[in-house]
Amino acid sequence: MNGKKLEAGTYTLNTVAYGGKSETGQYEVKNSDGETEKYQYKWGFTKDFTIKADEAKELNSKDVTIERDYTWLYILIGILILLVAGLIFWFLIAKKKKSKEEADE
Repeated sequence: MNGKKLEAGTYTLNTVAYGGKSETGQYEVKNSDGETEKYQYKWGFTKDFTIKADEAKELNSKDVTIERDYTWLYILIGILILLVAGLIFWFLIAKKKKSKEEADE
């Protein structure tokens, strides 16, 4: 779906199929190369279907074209790094202070 998430809901599929390729066919269709091809037969198909929320979630998890947003993960990692740096700094200050107190005695 071009990088968009599939939403739960009711959808309608409309599709057309052609068969019996023939020079004298009554149905003209352009192929992927832009050339016109003729066919003898044409079938149309319309179907309503429903995608439930759990199905949409599963399909979206498998869709590699959807860009995932990891902002919350980057923020969490940044906070953890700051906490670890703060603890190390606090530990070094406390150790230096303790060493100074022991040297003064």
